[in-house]
Amino acid sequence: MEEASDIRYEYHNGEVFAMSGAAPKHSALSSNVNSFLRANLPPGCRPFDSDLKVFVDTLQKGFHPDVSVACRPTTGPDEINAINNPILIVEVLSPSTADYDPVSTAGGQKFWFYAELPSLREYVLIEQKRQAVEVRYRPSSEGKWVMAYYEGEDAEILLRSLDLRLKVSQDYEDTEDLS
Repeated sequence: MEEASDIRYEYHNGEVFAMSGAAPKHSALSSNVNSFLRANLPPGCRPFDSDLKVFVDTLQKGFHPDVSVACRPTTGPDEINAINNPILIVEVLSPSTADYDPVSTAGGQKFWFYAELPSLREYVLIEQKRQAVEVRYRPSSEGKWVMAYYEGEDAEILLRSLDLRLKVSQDYEDTEDLS
């Protein structure tokens, strides 16, 4: 269905949900992260934008995270337009997804779907309204998730899964005038 359409969809238990487009600030924040990752990832790893679906085989659910990173990306047998082995997923919070995306609220459902991916080591949430980033990481596929919170332009985000550091101010660069 998606291959023949301009609309992106997420799939949940056999139901199809259309995804709305992103606001300028949302898009700029995603682009900033994607650009940073593209310039700094080790060989064999690459970032993807929200056009590429992440498919969770165990749940038969497909999602379009704002940014995902896979090292030697693989696709599932039924999902050739999706990867199923990201090590990092980034979501920019927007008013329409604030209750669905976050891990720090009871409504953080999407995180638990992604956590089913054995490859996933890190999940990053970026606030739009203020310079704040929440990171959940696990040292191994069987490890417990640990949360770190970074706030303010001088804070430095540690992406443990890739051994990279990103200043919060880099992520928010040139987004002040956007809504």
